[in-house]
Amino acid sequence: MSDSKSTSGRKFALVIGINAYQDPQIGDLDKAENDATGVAKILAKYGSFDRIQTILGGGPSQVSGSSAQSKFTLEAEYDKMISEMQPEDSLIFYFSGHGMTDYDEKTYLLAADSELGRLIGTSIALEDLIQRSREKGLKKVIFILDACRNPDKTTQISGPKFLKNTTFNDAEQVAVLYSTKLGYYSYEDDKSAYGVFTKYLIYGLEGRADSNFNAEITFTELSDYVTNSLKDWSATNKKNQKPYVKYYSEKSGDIALTYASNPEFSLADLKIYDPYDNRYLYRSLVLPGWGQYARGEETKGRWMMWTSGVLYSLLTYSYVNLQETKKEYLDTPGLPPSNLFLETVLINESLLAGPRKDYEEAIEQMEMVSNVFILYYAYNLIDFYFFHKKRENDSQSQIDGRLLYTNLKRERVGFGQNYLIEDKMYVYFQTAF
Repeated sequence: MSDSKSTSGRKFALVIGINAYQDPQIGDLDKAENDATGVAKILAKYGSFDRIQTILGGGPSQVSGSSAQSKFTLEAEYDKMISEMQPEDSLIFYFSGHGMTDYDEKTYLLAADSELGRLIGTSIALEDLIQRSREKGLKKVIFILDACRNPDKTTQISGPKFLKNTTFNDAEQVAVLYSTKLGYYSYEDDKSAYGVFTKYLIYGLEGRADSNFNAEITFTELSDYVTNSLKDWSATNKKNQKPYVKYYSEKSGDIALTYASNPEFSLADLKIYDPYDNRYLYRSLVLPGWGQYARGEETKGRWMMWTSGVLYSLLTYSYVNLQETKKEYLDTPGLPPSNLFLETVLINESLLAGPRKDYEEAIEQMEMVSNVFILYYAYNLIDFYFFHKKRENDSQSQIDGRLLYTNLKRERVGFGQNYLIEDKMYVYFQTAF
């Protein structure tokens, strides 16, 4: 009996998310990298893929070094992946970022170093990617593009065994699922860490797209679910995003993407981890170091909170001491004015000298402690914004038994937790089963 994997072919995925662009005419995005990470996690968790490679990037401050997202690197990684594939293998290519379409309605994906004035030659032509897959003889290729094709600055624009013995071995399909039609925008979702298209894509891959309830999500089911969901979303939010599918060959059968798990809590509903989130800021404003501790810098945050507690205690003590010495100074009795002016002044001076000295020393102490506290408070805010230590990622980690290999520091999602960790760095990872 032949191995099921050799019969049905292996499954590969290349997932790309680009937030920052070098060309100032191309607006940076906020959630493209989150979209790519979310899709990669879903494919790794529910898709039984043999290999998933994810390429993410950095924020604007890292654009000059974004060779990992250059046209040359992205095309090289694509070519390298399909060179390892056989005709019976299937490929999922996901891209979240900017895209454009020329007068001949050819689609171009914008790499980090693409130039708007030189679109041809600096961007990635979708038709070229499709042609390369054809030359390789691949018959199961799905492109999913979350790109508005208009780089405007205001838009974004146990279970795995189900898929090991699918009935789609003979399927032939080369198709592209676009997030919206030409001339329309692809919107970001204010209520989640993702774009609207990718949010429903994740919902669908998790199981909501399983229209025939056979525990498998096919490309046709997914595209139908996303299209219908975005139609409802557009009507509710008075937007006009219109996803659609374009086939580049005759459709024969269907391709299974993931198995339906229908988790109680969807990855699409996870909150993005933001080290500058107001929840952390408010804590640091109340107690210096508390915000740092809450966002994961436990050792530093703990020491800062202890220091804050000591300073708060000194400040309270100095204030109470100031009020007591002030009251004692003001309440100290003196002689009323008399004809013996010199004697009266000398006697009053001797009576008030002690309380006045204590009062002046209390004022100096209060000023000194206040100045130290103000400087420490300022240091706390500077540390919060400028000295945030990125969360350390192990070179290998386990997610539901699937080993993730990372060549560089990577973005990480914590399953079962209510947040998604997002570190703005270049990321590659592969999964092995």
